[in-house]
Amino acid sequence: MIYLGNTWWQRFYGLKKLLTNGDFDLLHSCLLSSDLLMRIVSLLSWGHRWNLSFSIVSNSYGSHRYKDASIKPWKLRVVQWIDAISLKLSSPLAHAVTQSAKLNAIEHLGINPGYVTVVYRGRPEVLPVESRQKYRQILNLRAEARVFVHVGRQEYAKNHIGLIAAFEQVWQKHPVARLLLVGREGNTSAEVQQRLGVSPARDAILCLGHRSDVSELLRCADVFVLPSHYEGLSGAMIEAMEAGLPVICSDLDGLREGCEPDRSALLCDPKRPETVAAAMNRMLDEPDLAQRLGARGREIFLQRFTLEASCQGMLAFFESVVAKSSRAGHTAH
Repeated sequence: MIYLGNTWWQRFYGLKKLLTNGDFDLLHSCLLSSDLLMRIVSLLSWGHRWNLSFSIVSNSYGSHRYKDASIKPWKLRVVQWIDAISLKLSSPLAHAVTQSAKLNAIEHLGINPGYVTVVYRGRPEVLPVESRQKYRQILNLRAEARVFVHVGRQEYAKNHIGLIAAFEQVWQKHPVARLLLVGREGNTSAEVQQRLGVSPARDAILCLGHRSDVSELLRCADVFVLPSHYEGLSGAMIEAMEAGLPVICSDLDGLREGCEPDRSALLCDPKRPETVAAAMNRMLDEPDLAQRLGARGREIFLQRFTLEASCQGMLAFFESVVAKSSRAGHTAH
């Protein structure tokens, strides 16, 4: 790993020096700040030509983004414009984590569909350090507890407030229910803590923060729940499927690509906590259903989302970027 500096200008000059003094065939970026840095360095490095590619990991410019109170609409529109213009000028090829993300980029950034390849995310198979029983003891979870787990940073997209509201309804019917909230703080942390402080189910909710033992936490739970307002293809959901957990998730295009509705997951409407609660109650009331959903999710993981499959897909994508660029010398979307 090479450190380029703290400021944008330091990173710009550091990357430009690294690339012009080195021998690189392909430059790949992920997330907008890195995408823009790569594209601008490439455009301003006269006499040098690299094959450029980047990853599209979410539906960044849909109408759902404007419902996030932490986002100023005019800033998002400016960012979208800069993103689109820099794409047309630098012409990188793209990798999308879902068909939904690809279609979103085509619609909002004007990318040529032929320049976007979908390769799904992958996760490794994990051998837990501790057994399920041992880890539940560490978390002071009784043997009879029925545990839901949510993994995600405390941001508007993840809908923690809606999840807490849904869980309160579940806890009223099933006092043995417990909810684990796993993920680092974010823009909605103050709101989440305020809601937890007045929640009648607060003693049944464990807010665990950022953790390095997510695999063990998944395996000590019974159900994974993800009522997001928007998502790409959730890595946390894939990890839950690897662990054999039944899934409850929002009815979103990106999440639908990662599961099979009513076969590996129950879908819900994130704007209506009662639908999330209904799915959670159903998991507890129908243990045979939960077991079938978890087993099918594990099968889907092995078929489509292993780390090996993802790596092979990305390698083929990178090879195609170099081959297509050298063969066609593409210049614009």
